[in-house]
Amino acid sequence: MNRRRGFTLVELGVVVLVLVLGATIAAPRLSAAVISSQIRQYRDDVFNLPIEARERAIQSGRTVTLAYSEGAFRLEQAPEDGSSEEATVLATVGDIGDVQASSFELNGSEVGDGEWLVNFYPDGTADPSAFALVDGGNSRAIRILSSGRLAKADGEPSEIPDPDEKWEAGDNGTL
Repeated sequence: MNRRRGFTLVELGVVVLVLVLGATIAAPRLSAAVISSQIRQYRDDVFNLPIEARERAIQSGRTVTLAYSEGAFRLEQAPEDGSSEEATVLATVGDIGDVQASSFELNGSEVGDGEWLVNFYPDGTADPSAFALVDGGNSRAIRILSSGRLAKADGEPSEIPDPDEKWEAGDNGTL
């Protein structure tokens, strides 16, 4: 008796077909997961820039600037007093995919993206400002308070209340 061991060409073809079908089904989901991960990382990087700016300003004793222009956030440190050097670029985070920065505010007024420039001072304070990151229909806003603290919320910057704002005694917003 001559028995051969192994798989037939038909059996191997079926296995390859099943693997190809599985890969075809999984690829779009894997691609979406990778893109979603990149968007989350981008948001985290952008939302950490104001925190880093404040910390660097306090540690160095020099003003640190956070600006947005030409599709990128840029963090810069001012040169030492009396120096003719240019500002040092500390970090840059460029826009990705369909996520866009929008709704820029500076000192209570709307400004264009190229005009948005926020200073963080050595005493921990900052120019009051805000912006939003929009991804499709989702908007996530961040407000930089004059105290240098941050407030984040879903929606537009105008929807974030200013916790530094003081109310008059007896004014609780009710009739």
